[in-house]
Amino acid sequence: MDISISIDLELIAKGVQLPLHQVQAAVALLDDGNTIPFITRYRKDQTGGLNEEQIREIQRQVEQLRTLEDRKQKILKSIDTQGRLTEELTAQIQAAKSSKWLEDLYLPFKPKKQTLATKAREQGLEPLAVEVLNANCSKEDLDRRTQDFVDPAKALASTDDVWEGVGHLLAENFGDRADVRNRLRRIFRRTGKLVSTRIEPAGQPAKQVHSNASDAKPDSPPAATENATAAQPTPPVAKPDAAETEVGNVDTEQSTVVVGADQPAHSSPATAKPAEQEPAASVENVSQESQPTDSKVSPKTSEETGKDPVVSESKQTRRFSMRERRQEKKDKKRKKLEAAFKDYFKYSEPLQRIPPHRMLAINRGERAGLLRVRIEADNAALFEESEKMLVDPEHPHAEYLSRCTRDSLTRLILPSLEREARRELTDKAEIHAIQVFVRNLRNLLLQPPVVGRRVLAIDPGFRSGCKLAALDEFGGIVGHGLVHIVGKSERLKKARDQIVQMINEHNLSAIAIGNGTACRETENLVAEIIAKELADHEVEYTVVNEAGASVYSTSPLGREEMPELDATQRSAVSIGRRLLDPLSELVKINPANIGVGLYQHDVKAKHLRNSLDAVVESCVNLVGVDVNAASPALLSYVSGLNKLTARRIYDYRREHGPFKDRESFKQVAGFGESAFIQAAGFLKIDIGDNPLDATWIHPENYEVARKILDRLGSNVEELANWLSPLQGAGSEKEVTNKKEPVSEDVETTASVSPTSTDRTDVSENPTPSNIVVPEETVAQLPDGSRMEQIEKRAAQLAIKELSTELEIGELTLQDILRSLTRPQRDPREDLPLPIFRRGIVKLDDLQPGMELSGTVLNVVDFGVFVDIGLHDSGLIHVSQLTTHYIKDPHEVVSVGDIVKVWVVEVDKQRRRVSLTAIQPGTEKPPPARTKRSDEKPKQRPKVPPRKHHRKPEGRQGQRRKSSNRPPKPVVPITRAMEQGDEPMRTFGDLIQYYEKKSQTKPDSDQPEKSAD
Repeated sequence: MDISISIDLELIAKGVQLPLHQVQAAVALLDDGNTIPFITRYRKDQTGGLNEEQIREIQRQVEQLRTLEDRKQKILKSIDTQGRLTEELTAQIQAAKSSKWLEDLYLPFKPKKQTLATKAREQGLEPLAVEVLNANCSKEDLDRRTQDFVDPAKALASTDDVWEGVGHLLAENFGDRADVRNRLRRIFRRTGKLVSTRIEPAGQPAKQVHSNASDAKPDSPPAATENATAAQPTPPVAKPDAAETEVGNVDTEQSTVVVGADQPAHSSPATAKPAEQEPAASVENVSQESQPTDSKVSPKTSEETGKDPVVSESKQTRRFSMRERRQEKKDKKRKKLEAAFKDYFKYSEPLQRIPPHRMLAINRGERAGLLRVRIEADNAALFEESEKMLVDPEHPHAEYLSRCTRDSLTRLILPSLEREARRELTDKAEIHAIQVFVRNLRNLLLQPPVVGRRVLAIDPGFRSGCKLAALDEFGGIVGHGLVHIVGKSERLKKARDQIVQMINEHNLSAIAIGNGTACRETENLVAEIIAKELADHEVEYTVVNEAGASVYSTSPLGREEMPELDATQRSAVSIGRRLLDPLSELVKINPANIGVGLYQHDVKAKHLRNSLDAVVESCVNLVGVDVNAASPALLSYVSGLNKLTARRIYDYRREHGPFKDRESFKQVAGFGESAFIQAAGFLKIDIGDNPLDATWIHPENYEVARKILDRLGSNVEELANWLSPLQGAGSEKEVTNKKEPVSEDVETTASVSPTSTDRTDVSENPTPSNIVVPEETVAQLPDGSRMEQIEKRAAQLAIKELSTELEIGELTLQDILRSLTRPQRDPREDLPLPIFRRGIVKLDDLQPGMELSGTVLNVVDFGVFVDIGLHDSGLIHVSQLTTHYIKDPHEVVSVGDIVKVWVVEVDKQRRRVSLTAIQPGTEKPPPARTKRSDEKPKQRPKVPPRKHHRKPEGRQGQRRKSSNRPPKPVVPITRAMEQGDEPMRTFGDLIQYYEKKSQTKPDSDQPEKSAD
């Protein structure tokens, strides 16, 4: 049976609330192999100006519908091969709108594994089950009929076995009915509650073993004790991912402080040996401990006495001690996890009200072996509804069918509905978590670059020390070192002197400190140095998120970019380059390792990877890439390119030198015409032969751009003068700077320095003193009045007439005009730069009401985490973000935002700071409650009863004005009602009956006339 897959685009257009022609155009472009960034920027006229989010939503729904249609085709083929496909069933399957309903229809025909029903079917009981269900015979006949199916060879030794097998068949039949499952599913979702309880830990076997060993006689063999311990239960061990759960509030998952290898290990104190508590062996143990050659004495003693209880006891003691320490570590880990999940030890919430982050937290606790999770629903209502649908009260075997219904409900339907509900809740929560991660990651990637500053990057650490890297304005390495911030005073003084020397030697003006282990200790040292040794220098510091830097430092890309440095030094360089250009550096790291999500490690890796790759691709193509400076990792996210093509571009550039124009891209192997169309507009050449190659204008529109320049009274040569003059300085710096100590590193990293957009804003900042601008570049500085004149002419153009004349779409024409008037605009330039500080903030200095500035580190459902300079970030609860109600904190803030906050509460014991974004004194007061008056409410005056004790009508005893409606016609009573054969319908019928009786009664009382 061949069924073509077709989707209803009208359904998608209705779902995304867009006109049908726009959806059709977007789907057609996607089916032709165009990427979403390319469609968004260069095919606006076809799609009507759809943005990237709208196109991605259309793509998602199209893929979802096509997957559903593909599943329909497979189901129809499967049922058709069984010979059970009917026209009615085909119509039902083709009309299914959801995969849930589709699977319900397929369930009776789905191949099943070995079940109780399949076993009964193999025993030949299905004909009897059909007879019972259809009531083909009476109960007495059915009892005799069951005797025919008794067969010990088939494990049917009695009629009870037969009835049991028939019940399994009927239970499966009831559970496979799609209408029953659909009805029960609605009741289950409406009445269901998710309940989690604590799994009590098992006993402490190690401690019990220890006490038993100490009480045992010296002559007792160790095996006896080991056998005794074998019977003791072992507590469950938490899974590895559960160990990553942060203590405190399990709803939060920050990665503001990354614990690495530098963190000192905290070992538990050694416990006393059991042998020291043994009176019988204490003397021998002491004597052995005093002899350094006890290992040689033991065998001799064994030969003389024939036994060696002391040595065996010592081995047993060491074994018990090690086991006890392991158990102690497990207990500590479990206590730490239990503290994080204590809110869910007695938890219950309706299914429809569980927030996503709470669902993921419960799942994590269940995986850790701490929580037992189940769903409780109204089983009585479920059984009543299922019995109403499945059992006819008049059925001769209704009682038996009722028992089968209950069995089907408890054994088959309810467990299936519970698994389905848990899966849907988890999927919904994972989708929400991915959306949170995507929004936060996008804001982190689009943080503005710090332009024109030389940076000292510090990767802090205790044991391995703090790694230093000095970087120039373009990320080139000009020096590196290692200092230790803990230890003796001579060591600390040496660290201070080395930091000051590097700052003075390389003329550094900014310090980037990683937020990992020893971050705040390093920050304290840097703040002291700035306040004392560098008090007369314009040096500031900021804290940079170092998540994923260690992963990059050990990756092949990190080794390739900086082969002369070790992994620790590469990590410091990565931290510094994140400050100079976050996008160019963060794309080198797996997005999942950047800790700005909500339980991102608990979601499916494939779904997370696809979503994160999409947002990175979106950010890279939004900013654009300098093809002569980008790394292979950055190039791989460009529209139309993949990792292989990106590597070939990188290798071609290193072999043949910088690209001079966009047409030369076609000389790269594998860079065909289709890849050129998709990628050329996003790959910029700042210093090349054609000034248009430095703009967003696609090569297919170059001729139109030249005509527009002519219309504006300009030309391509003048456009070259509008480009940033410091681009030439940047290139000269990268190529000719040989004076720094590590010139090889500068030349090596020039090819992977920040993108062209980093440098577009250099002209807007003061020129650094160590950058020499060539004279010919300065002479070509554009005239401001000339730029304003061109912009005024562009604004006066008649877009509609010009688009018709040039045979180009209006939206594309407007983009070309924007690219010509602002050729190097960076979309990140409007965002605030990171906060630089010269001093530190201490927890003891904070007071309620104090005003601070901070950087948003993470945005989750219940609030916002803000870096205010403390070791731990402060929390702004969602209710403290604005004076009005918001459902999602993302409506107000994003990751990387600079916000002004006020201290609400400081918990010094737990080192927690509660913040608010609402200025004190501007809070919206709660609605005032009206005080209840002590006086009794006034009672309405009683109206004196009228004639016949008629109650007053209307308000205050006044009769309401009646409308001019015609009176309803009176339906006369029938003869049967008068005679009592038919019941009366209303009181009006009764009044008619009494009226007729009263009219006929006087006639009946008249005396009869005589016959005379």
